[in-house]
Amino acid sequence: MIKYNLRPYIEADLEFVYQAKKEAYKCYVEKFWGAWDEEKQRSFFTDFIKKVQSTLSIIEHEGTSIGLYHGDMMDKNTYEIGNIIVIPSYQGHGIGTDVLQKIIKNNSNLKMHLQVFKENPAINLYKRLGFVIVDETRTHCIMERK
Repeated sequence: MIKYNLRPYIEADLEFVYQAKKEAYKCYVEKFWGAWDEEKQRSFFTDFIKKVQSTLSIIEHEGTSIGLYHGDMMDKNTYEIGNIIVIPSYQGHGIGTDVLQKIIKNNSNLKMHLQVFKENPAINLYKRLGFVIVDETRTHCIMERK
């Protein structure tokens, strides 16, 4: 596996995070809601960053940003995994799996919660690591691990 480290988000990461999220989620947005509206998505993203910047980490390899992770407590017993994104050129090296396994290990006494687009192949990774689908919306599977 490629060696990586996690570091806290800083304002200089703003455009990297936007582009990584766009690359990861654009196909799902277009499938469920139609064409990607750049202005609307930038507005959603601005709200997203304001909410999560204190819990957002950048995944780096040799000083290069290659992904992001954020998660936070939903309540005193439940940890929510918000996003784990690894840019395509670094996918398939076990980085996302390793990040997720470390999150699980560090929060083993908590129930874990996440939402994933129904067509996202990451569902298989989550299932392999003990998550089960507990609910669904039109667009997402809601998964938990106890």
